[in-house]
Amino acid sequence: MSGKHDRYPSLRITGFGNFAIEYLAAQATAADNEPQYSSVAEHLWRGRKQAQTVLKVLLCRPHRRAPREVLQEAIWPQGKGDSAETAFNAIISVLRHVLSLPVTQKPLLTISRVDEQTIYQLAPQAFIWIDADEAESLLTQAEQARRDDEDSLPLLEQAYHFFCKGPFLAEDDGAWVQQRKWHMDEAAHRCTHWLIDLYEERGLLRQATTVLSTIFESDPTDEDILSRLMCLLVRQERRQEALRCYQHAERALHEEDLEPTPAIKKLAERIRNDAIEIKGNERFVANQHIPLQTTPLSITQGIIGTVQESESLDMDKLRRRILQQTPTFVGTALLVPHVLLDSSLLERLSYALAKPASIDNVTLCYLEQRTNGYWQDRHSAALASYNLLGYVLEHLQRLTVLLESSLSPTVRMRLCSIVCGIAQLTGTLYFDIRDYARARAFHITSIKAAQEANNQELEAVAWGRMSFAWSYDDNPQEALLCINEALHLAERSANTTVRSWLAATAAEIQAILGEQTDCFKSLKMAESIEGRYNSEEDNYWLHFDRSRLLGYQGACFRRLYHPENTRTKFFLSEAQISLKEALLSLSMAQIQRQPTLSIDMANTFLQQGEYEEASRLAIQAAIVTAQTKSQMVTKRLITLRNALDTWKNTSSVKSLDEHMSPILTPLKYRGNL
Repeated sequence: MSGKHDRYPSLRITGFGNFAIEYLAAQATAADNEPQYSSVAEHLWRGRKQAQTVLKVLLCRPHRRAPREVLQEAIWPQGKGDSAETAFNAIISVLRHVLSLPVTQKPLLTISRVDEQTIYQLAPQAFIWIDADEAESLLTQAEQARRDDEDSLPLLEQAYHFFCKGPFLAEDDGAWVQQRKWHMDEAAHRCTHWLIDLYEERGLLRQATTVLSTIFESDPTDEDILSRLMCLLVRQERRQEALRCYQHAERALHEEDLEPTPAIKKLAERIRNDAIEIKGNERFVANQHIPLQTTPLSITQGIIGTVQESESLDMDKLRRRILQQTPTFVGTALLVPHVLLDSSLLERLSYALAKPASIDNVTLCYLEQRTNGYWQDRHSAALASYNLLGYVLEHLQRLTVLLESSLSPTVRMRLCSIVCGIAQLTGTLYFDIRDYARARAFHITSIKAAQEANNQELEAVAWGRMSFAWSYDDNPQEALLCINEALHLAERSANTTVRSWLAATAAEIQAILGEQTDCFKSLKMAESIEGRYNSEEDNYWLHFDRSRLLGYQGACFRRLYHPENTRTKFFLSEAQISLKEALLSLSMAQIQRQPTLSIDMANTFLQQGEYEEASRLAIQAAIVTAQTKSQMVTKRLITLRNALDTWKNTSSVKSLDEHMSPILTPLKYRGNL
């Protein structure tokens, strides 16, 4: 039974929208060279829908393969007891029967033994075709076409044809499907908006409007989509339709006790009064930020009035509390200075920021380059954080002197942005050496500098960095308040890199708090980052790329695992997949990240009792930490080593002790152990 059937997949599976399976029928003829497919009848599953679940799990796994234990956990998250083996064998029997329906020479399910594990693997896309893999493949081809200066539009249209049918595996909500759903949602978002951009560039406004309308109908409260749709309709002289869209969105927002933003209201009013004309690719930006205050704020003057004003604006509670505390934080126990830090630096910096607004452009460029250089030193681990801190504080002192001089408003705002960046770095270095209180103090200062610079995006990054100083200080609730403030600031002004980083940070905090649903939502938001790190978009020294996103995913899965809850056991294997991919994605320039990823991965293996693999990963972390001298990573290594004490007499753990010795000795001399 070879020949014509070999050109067609044995199975066709629809994952977007309504799940469906079709198989290549034996009665297909060569008359028209078209394949004939038949749906898998309900009775063929023999009342065992778990067989369908096994098929879906395998389709969602890397290389479509999974150990028997992983499949059993997906079917019975709480365990099946003694009957599990018999029941699982029956489920596999049903699945094999269904997979035998098509006309094919290749087995569609193979079972093998690898390292004492039973491994199940499905045939590749050429034999078991699923629309999700096809859509991803088309999107990848479109990206390659763009790089090769070829037309990517036909490929995008084909991919969109699949994505627009609905969510991927909508009826399934198990832990095993979440990561694949995030990837599909991110890919659909990327494909859709890229397609709209191309339609607009080529003047295909009706096609762009159709795609935008589909998105708007699914979520009429998305004001970015609404503004873009309204502008497209105006460009086509369809003003009444644009206003009807606005009214529909207004009603949807009211149902959620929300109001349209002033910017959207203004756009609608201009359309209503026939006072807007949009040409070419011009767009109205719905999320333009309208600052609450039009004059610069200071740390030491006018702060109480700002706080009183903020009460009527329902400002975030944490932000209000910190603003109230700001005038008095200098001189408190939080600010015991570093050995190289003059005790009055923060006080002088506060006073300098309070002065109303010459430095030439060459000097400002030099200061910006110097700040960028120090950030690069931190990311590349050129110096240990403790040693780099002295140089950074010296740089901050020089900036404070400049702020104390008379400056024009423009120069002052630019200098405040530089101060914000170096204050954030100071807080980050204190975080590295586990001085969380001083880290928070400098992040508060950086927030004020960002406000003086009228840079809301930079302020959001500062709030995000301060969340780490709370979460690692065992106070995730305060961290969550910080990250929520950051997300609020970023949603109307920040670029993709900033929003993705903040969402990933929020996901880890939510995982610490055990908020699984919110964690999944935040990870989904973080997936909006496109491809690898974009240096042109990263103005805030985040270095947030695919590797870091995978690291956050792995950390979240690890934190969501709870030994007392057997339903969460699956998260360990998911964490290992993400962390392994993150490690493989690292370049030599990203060496500082390796210890954290290795320690996170080692902890997942330790939870599974695999002490040898945990020790091996810990040794990798120790080798790099001996170079970076990160006290925070060293503390995590010590905690991991203590957890391995049961196996202290094994060769694996003894080898770890040897590699950790060079790290621990300096800390003993400094009294940090």
